[in-house]
Amino acid sequence: MPLVAAAVCPHPPLLVPEVAGAAASELDDLRAACDAAVARLCASGARSVLVIGAADRSADLTFPYRGSFAPWGVPLQVRLGGLPDGRVGTDGLPLSLLVGAWLLRRVPPSGTGGIGWRMATVGADEPVETCAALGARLAGNQPWALLVMGTGRPAGASGRPATPTRGPRRTTRASPGRWPRRTPRPCSAWTRPGRHN
Repeated sequence: MPLVAAAVCPHPPLLVPEVAGAAASELDDLRAACDAAVARLCASGARSVLVIGAADRSADLTFPYRGSFAPWGVPLQVRLGGLPDGRVGTDGLPLSLLVGAWLLRRVPPSGTGGIGWRMATVGADEPVETCAALGARLAGNQPWALLVMGTGRPAGASGRPATPTRGPRRTTRASPGRWPRRTPRPCSAWTRPGRHN
């Protein structure tokens, strides 16, 4: 079945107001753009949303998901999905997927009914050939949407985000700016989607 919607959002921990503290208002526009992009994914008719983010290695994470912003100084826990017995499939999300889960949890429950969540990490050093092979396996058996959690850094930058040059694009990019082209990164396949709880 087809990919029906896709969005790219950045994942700085300061996007979360509890982490940003007094500086939270400085990212209000970016936060609103991310919220709008994620809401469009959930309203696209997709039966599942795949969240992909960078990590030390490529892996398909087990549903349901849990992570915490404690390493960034705030004991804020984020859960995405749930099972009747309360079991957690993946405990401890990398920052990219932690922010992705936080964004998805901000969508009102009425906007996520019946949607399954999937999460996968991609190793930063994966070769392009692996990217192509994994990307070819992304199609599911139901309409699905893709949320890519990007760093917002240009290729070759020394850890500094790119400087935005224009407002947010209406359909596929949540970050307020045109980010320089990056070296292609791989996508990963996933396990069977869980159901939103």
